[in-house]
Amino acid sequence: MDWQMGIVLILVSIAAWTDLSVGRIYNWNTYTGMLIGLGMSFLSESRITPGDAFSGWWICGLIMLVCYVLLNVGGGDVKLIAMLGACLGLEDGLNALLWTCTIAAITAAASVIWQVGAWELLKGTVYRMKLLIQAKGGVPWSPEQRRTLNQRFRFGPSALAAVLLIYGMK
Repeated sequence: MDWQMGIVLILVSIAAWTDLSVGRIYNWNTYTGMLIGLGMSFLSESRITPGDAFSGWWICGLIMLVCYVLLNVGGGDVKLIAMLGACLGLEDGLNALLWTCTIAAITAAASVIWQVGAWELLKGTVYRMKLLIQAKGGVPWSPEQRRTLNQRFRFGPSALAAVLLIYGMK
């Protein structure tokens, strides 16, 4: 592992820790990480070029900004993925984005299955499908169903797992 990868792992580890412990990814971590990522690209021994760091920062951040506007994604998550784009470059930044979303979705689904139980979830799904067919349209969720299904995606730990996965494959 090179020193640049060590810095990226430290930054993402801090984000994972704060996301799990206080439910936030702090600006001081992500903005500093963005500047470090862009700055590292100017060094002669850097793995990525300044253009690659900038495009990774810009495109990864823009994709997450769309998710922020259209979906229930937090602002810290947007900045975290933009930071990864700046530190890893465009290709690895997009890989990190995709792996982060995949891992976060799997852990959120596992959390719902753990809370409700696989059999109860299956029975509830069949019952809900029956209601939808009978109503020939939308059926509102009960408050209890909303609470159970409103799982927060943990992008901090998922991003750490994604970075480890990406660099483990290299």
